[in-house]
Order: sequence, then C-alpha cells, then structure tokens
Amino acid sequence: MKRLFLVGKRQRFIAISAVLALIAVLIVVKFILPAIFLSKDEVKAMLINRGFYDQRLNPNGKGITHDYEPKTIARDFASAKVVIDHATNLMWQQSGSPGSKTYADAEKYIADLNGQRFASYNDWRLPTLEEAMSLMKPTTLNDDFYIDSKFDKTQRFIWTIDKEGVGVAWMVNFPIRIFHLISNIIAFRLPI
Repeated sequence: MKRLFLVGKRQRFIAISAVLALIAVLIVVKFILPAIFLSKDEVKAMLINRGFYDQRLNPNGKGITHDYEPKTIARDFASAKVVIDHATNLMWQQSGSPGSKTYADAEKYIADLNGQRFASYNDWRLPTLEEAMSLMKPTTLNDDFYIDSKFDKTQRFIWTIDKEGVGVAWMVNFPIRIFHLISNIIAFRLPI
C-alpha cells in the first residue's frame, strides 16, 4: 500500500511562499546588492591576480588592454557622454558628477541618473573595486592621472560599491593609488 502525504492548501501556500522568499533573497544578494567586504589583503591579492596597477600595493601591475569607444548618446533634448569599454563590456559615464559627493550623495546622484534614464539607461550603479581598478594605468595618460584621457580629468577619486567595513567604502584615486575612506568623506564618483 502506498502512503501519500497530502498537503493542504495552507501548507502548500506556506511552502510556496517560503521558496519565493528564498528566491527573492538570492536575487537581491546576487543582483541588487553586489557590495562585498574586502580586507586590504584581499584587495592586494585581487590587484596581483588581475595584474592591476597600484602605486603602493602592486607597482608592477600592467593593467588590462582596453577597447574604449567614447560616445555621445542623444536623448530628447539632451546628450549624454559615455565611454564604452568593449574589453570589459562596461559603459562608464565619461565625466562623473559635476562636483564632489559624499557616498550617500553619490548614491542619490546615481538614482537621479537612473530616474532621468541617462544615456537611455536606468541601471547605472557604482562600480565594484575590481571594475574601477581595471581603469587604472601604470603610466600617466591624462596629465597626472593614471587613467585614459577619454575620461574627464576632474574625476580624481571615485567611490566603489565595495566596502572595507561598515561605513568604510573603497575608493580609487587616479592620481596615485587605491585607498579606503569613511563613507562621509567627499569624493567624485564615476557611474558604470
């Protein structure tokens, strides 16, 4: 005789709700909240493993070969300047914010870009530290900046979504190196 376990409607609803809640959590963790905590040792290992240049942590890094395409995208009555990197499949805002921003202000600025559909897109975000460090070059290419001249040179520093700890975000300093600062320090940021 086969024994069957019949699940009532309420139990089925609870089971389905639990599965859907787990899926929602996984989606948020994977796609919406990609920030991770990185120690200085983990950052140094990433720089070395990826060959990224950093004056202090990886002075022998060569960086990566980019395939940049500066582009102006017309939309309605405005135009948006972006830099598309075909080597990494990333699109960057060419000039970043018009002024210095705290981390919270940078997040608001990006929310505004998304609301305005800057360059016809609404999925702008802060770069990961790895993405931002991929821009760094071992020689100055843009006056005293270690970044390609296709980017606006007012972007001395950019925030990343990655953190060293609670309230401490990693930043990239294009004239010199990477470093971390408390999230209320003012800096520029370059959305991706």
